[in-house]
Amino acid sequence: MELKVYYPKYAQTGQEVFFNFVTRLNIHRIRVFVNGSSLGSTYVSNNHAEFKFRFVYASTKKLKFVGISPENNTLSEVQGEITIAGKNQISKETKYEYTNASLPPNTSDKSASYNSGSITSALSGAGVVYPNPNVPTFSDTFDESSKGGSNVYPVYQPTNEVAWTFFSSIQNEVLPLAQKYRVPASVIMAMAALESGYGYSTLSIAANNYFGIKQWKASADGYQLIGQADEHNGRVRILKHAGQGQYVYDESRRKDNWYRSFKSRSECIKFLVEEVFLHKTGKWKRDYSGTVREYHSLLDRGYSKYDAAYRFAFQLGSKGYTHLGGRYYADRTMKIIEKYNLLSFD
Repeated sequence: MELKVYYPKYAQTGQEVFFNFVTRLNIHRIRVFVNGSSLGSTYVSNNHAEFKFRFVYASTKKLKFVGISPENNTLSEVQGEITIAGKNQISKETKYEYTNASLPPNTSDKSASYNSGSITSALSGAGVVYPNPNVPTFSDTFDESSKGGSNVYPVYQPTNEVAWTFFSSIQNEVLPLAQKYRVPASVIMAMAALESGYGYSTLSIAANNYFGIKQWKASADGYQLIGQADEHNGRVRILKHAGQGQYVYDESRRKDNWYRSFKSRSECIKFLVEEVFLHKTGKWKRDYSGTVREYHSLLDRGYSKYDAAYRFAFQLGSKGYTHLGGRYYADRTMKIIEKYNLLSFD
């Protein structure tokens, strides 16, 4: 599929609507049509483009997006629709409900083929409590064993439905803080997905810790995570292979598996932004506030949201948020941002 389009399923009159595009092949620009009339064009940079528009009149609009080559040939067309309502007619819960105009109905697996002529709701609403019986569930994140202090660590990939349900459930906790402090909501949401396994990790369930925030030593408000992946390049002994990429590790000599415990997910997200990112009170040992200032500077100087978000994630990794380095962390984070179009939240 050469063109994927993400945009709100609902919006209000006068509200600025963002259309976000992910392209492949040789698409040079994208023309946007509403009810057969052209709204204008936007140009593609690094396989991404953005178009914004304010609708004046309330109604359901028929949309068409046309991908055009440098030679002015039509390479791809995507159709969809958007409902524009009068002010105050859309609830907070549906305000950010996004549509991917390229996904076919009932698509739940990342391996499904794309169909440019259909629409499906990408975000299913806010306030989902995990585990959610209405979506596919992962196998137990850690199979805790009383024998030998060892656990099984699973490897898994979420379905699209699981991922979008997770992003929907955290967006109203992330967005106010991201807007208040001008930090990238896309990176926060991608970090939460990456670090917590889309909300299914033992650490997120048992300690409300969605970002792998360390405690560094045993304490009353800490949580000792038994069974985490080896962060020491093979120095933690594997007792046995449990199948399907799962391992049982020897925990007897590991000293770095204490993590901060939080009363709620909201408290965890607030700690990440205010203490880890901004270093407000010094509760977190590393100071990443320079990364936030650089992010502001990049945006002020006209850099794209994509480039600024990549640099933000890169700097976090480079300054020690992960032992694997900046490029690794930025690439992993941006892969999630691109797949689920999380830049729409920035």
